Amino acid sequence: MTNDEYILQELKKGRTISRRTIYLEIGYFKTPTAISKLRADGYAIKGKSIKFTNSLGNKGRYHVYRLVQPEQRELF
Repeated sequence: MTNDEYILQELKKGRTISRRTIYLEIGYFKTPTAISKLRADGYAIKGKSIKFTNSLGNKGRYHVYRLVQPEQRELF
C-alpha cells in the first residue's frame, strides 16, 4: 500500500487527519502533497487551519483534512 492509498483509506473511514498524525503513524511527512494528488484525482477533501499558541507563547497553525462524503439522495 502506498502512502497516498493509506491516507485515502483513513479519510474514507471518516477520520480527520493532519500532517502530524500521518507522520506518527507511518513516518510520511508530505501529507499536503498527498492531499493535493487526491484532490486532483477527484476526491472532495476539505481542509481547515487550526491556530494555536504553544507553552512559550509562540503562535502557530496546522491543517487538518477530512473527506467530504457525497450526499445520498433518496429515489422516489
